[in-house]
This record gives sequence, structure tokens and C-alpha cells, in this order.
Amino acid sequence: DDFEKVINWINGQDVNDENGTGDTTSPRWTFADPLHSTPGIVVYGGEEGQQRTKLVVGTNDGLVRMIDGDTGKEDWAFLPAELLPIQPALMANQVGERIYGMDTTPTFWTVDVNQNVQIEPENGDFVKMYMGMRRGGSNIYALDITGTSKEAPGAYPKLMWVINGITPGEFERLGQTW
Repeated sequence: DDFEKVINWINGQDVNDENGTGDTTSPRWTFADPLHSTPGIVVYGGEEGQQRTKLVVGTNDGLVRMIDGDTGKEDWAFLPAELLPIQPALMANQVGERIYGMDTTPTFWTVDVNQNVQIEPENGDFVKMYMGMRRGGSNIYALDITGTSKEAPGAYPKLMWVINGITPGEFERLGQTW
């Protein structure tokens, strides 16, 4: 029951009735503080009026979010598995030591093979995003955020790899990834 409650909370459900309506299934504000994160901007498309601006920002609830620059709506959120354990403490919202999640600023590698200012995966174009956890931990993540079509640029990120500095192994001496 607790697991399902936490998952519903992560997905934006007001499981603790924070708004006091008596409804624990209503939506809640889900955007946590981006304390040290500076949003990164990616522009998909080329011709005037066809461009799609996307903002990517890490927040201290452990998520990295892509937000549509035109609508302000969240396209997707990525939660590293390593940050699932902080979710119950965030949901409890108790006073105490500050909890850090993806306290990060993303870096992008964009390739436009034919230099037409359009991301066309079929031509070998891509957008890859790299981010450390900063104060949230010692991991580094790489995501492919190319997207699959002009209608949905940047949709559905694909995790490419993780440098894991949290668990014992090859990178266990890796410090915070600022």
C-alpha cells in the first residue's frame, strides 16, 4: 500500500490531501525546487513558426523534467532509480535536513548532420543530454532526447548509460557530480 501511495504521489496525485479538499485522488503541484539547476534549452525544428523550444531542468524531488516552451506543460520527467528511496521522505514533507535530488544543470550534445537546423533522426541527427546529480549524489546520466518525429521532438528520453558513483564498484570514489 505504501509503495502504491508513493508512486501515485510521484505521478502528481494529492495522496496526503495537502489541499484540504478531502480528495486524495486530485492533482497536486508536482514541480519541486530547482535550487542549483539552471534550465537548459533545446530548439527542435528550423523554419520560422516550426520551431519547438524545450526547457530541461533538474529538481530536488529527484526528477529531470522537459517542459514545452510554448505551452509550459511538462512533456516528460525522468526519475533515476537511485532516487526512489528519497521519495517517501519528500512525500512526508517533514522539517529537517534538506533533501537533494537531481540538483543539476544539463549539458547537451547536438548533431545536425546536414546543418539544416532541424533534428532529423533519419539523417543521423541527434540530441544527447548529460547530467550529474550535483549535491543529490555521485552518478552521471546520459539520455538520448532526440525524439522520433517532428510532431513530438524530444519525446520519450532513452537512458544510454549511467556512471554509478553511489554503489561500490569501479566509480565508488567519485564525489558529488557538480
